[in-house]
Amino acid sequence: METYGDLKNLINLIKAQKKDSKIKGVAIDTIIGSIPGASYVKSAFDFYKAAIKTPDDKRPDSWLSRLDVDDEMSAIVDDNVENGFLKSATKTFEKQPDDKELNPDFDMNQEMIKYLDSKYSGRTLTGIPAFNLVKEDTFDKFLKQYSYKFDKGYPDMNNPKDKEMLLEFAYKLTEKKTVLNEGEKEYDDVIKKTLGVDEIPISKNQYPFPGSGGSTFDIQVKSDDLDTWQKLWTAKPKKKTGDKTETLGVGKGELSLYWLYNYSDSGVTVTEGRDGDDPDLRFNGTGVEVKAYGKHSGKNNIGRFGADKENLKILSVIFGIDALAQVLDPDTKPRTTNPTNFTGDDLKNAMDQLMYLSSINLSELGSKYPIFKSIEANIDLVQKGLEGFDNPEEGAIKMAKKMLTDKLGRKPTNGGFLANVMLNGDCKFFSIILDKLSTPEVLDNISVKQSSLGLDFEKTFG
Repeated sequence: METYGDLKNLINLIKAQKKDSKIKGVAIDTIIGSIPGASYVKSAFDFYKAAIKTPDDKRPDSWLSRLDVDDEMSAIVDDNVENGFLKSATKTFEKQPDDKELNPDFDMNQEMIKYLDSKYSGRTLTGIPAFNLVKEDTFDKFLKQYSYKFDKGYPDMNNPKDKEMLLEFAYKLTEKKTVLNEGEKEYDDVIKKTLGVDEIPISKNQYPFPGSGGSTFDIQVKSDDLDTWQKLWTAKPKKKTGDKTETLGVGKGELSLYWLYNYSDSGVTVTEGRDGDDPDLRFNGTGVEVKAYGKHSGKNNIGRFGADKENLKILSVIFGIDALAQVLDPDTKPRTTNPTNFTGDDLKNAMDQLMYLSSINLSELGSKYPIFKSIEANIDLVQKGLEGFDNPEEGAIKMAKKMLTDKLGRKPTNGGFLANVMLNGDCKFFSIILDKLSTPEVLDNISVKQSSLGLDFEKTFG
């Protein structure tokens, strides 16, 4: 990784799912292996967002480590502000000439500080949606009040002393949390209103959270927290367009879980993420999608996949060929399957028909009968879309993994968690490790009903 052209090429190869390619003789998978979620990005913005979220103790041994923002720095900056910075940084990177060498001293922390200084310095933050400082504090107040204490006139994130001072000052400004976020204020206001209190109660208990990539784990809400947990179970913020309708996208138990970890001595800062494909919550920056399935085992609904047009197109070819084979072969047992209703076994059986047709010399037949040329082109589309496969089971596994990856890779993202919560306080955090979707068992654990994707999380990630 030597030039901006190399960096752009890396992102383009990841977007095109050409992870077996190489840059300067180094495999793409090797380059991005230590950046959680980088393998599944769909834009340059997504890549840089994944890069700045790399855990400090897992930074890659390459120039890409310079794209990471210190974990503690990220923790005190609102997600909306961080996204604004990333959009600006992405544009800056894209404008650089391809042959320009990457700056060996580049520091994303310093770039963020410059962005915050240039955008917010001298302006009060009261009324700016990205922030909630409880009092009418200002960002320039922070700079004027504390900048002289830093040797460089601003916090150097490579200096442990500066980082410690920055967090201490941020805590003083907020008087409660180091996170500065309007979304959390909205959640806090709902909690106060629901409980009928002026101050949010603090749990005396601790609850575990292993961080990104940690193992699946269970918790039971302690008896002295259960009353608050249950009172918040159905609480939701109101729509931002008015106060008569509850906000869509906030499910049962989400505020309960937010309160349990954010207001206990669990060492976790919880932020909300209701924008686009963001996970419901973030625990110390790690995505946590919250569900209330009512049970931990069995196939549970992940959601519809109609928006994943490429997957729907590939499935239409697979089951279209399967339907054609059933019509042409009277001995074939009829199957009522289609791209929006099938099991893992159905998918494997359909792949079997596709592989059988691909073994025929379709090119020769296509020279006489155009329909066979069309069939050959569609089989090639499936092979290309799934990056090649040699047998029906492999093809079915790759199709199942692609569907699940496109859903779970967006939220909670690879290395994140799906938290299945219950009113009685029984909760299970399933660790979403996408590599676990590459085994034959995934075909037993997946199903599609009326375009909704179902998965047995217990058997897959438990």
